[in-house]
Amino acid sequence: MIKKINLKNRLTKSTLVIILGLLFGSFSQLKPSVEGYKPKDGFVPNDITAIKIAEAIWLPIYGVEIYNNKPFKAKL
Repeated sequence: MIKKINLKNRLTKSTLVIILGLLFGSFSQLKPSVEGYKPKDGFVPNDITAIKIAEAIWLPIYGVEIYNNKPFKAKL
């Protein structure tokens, strides 16, 4: 009876090792894209978008006082 439990335990461990090997082996075939995504018009396509991005960044840092410096100017 001890031999049967030992054999069953070995089969379970062997099966686990095989499954993990297959799983990690398949992940090693995946390669990330080097180029990534780039929009046709660029990430900031115009001056209006640039100003909105700047406002979203500046507002938490400097507060509503940023609006004292309006009009904002952006140049691409």
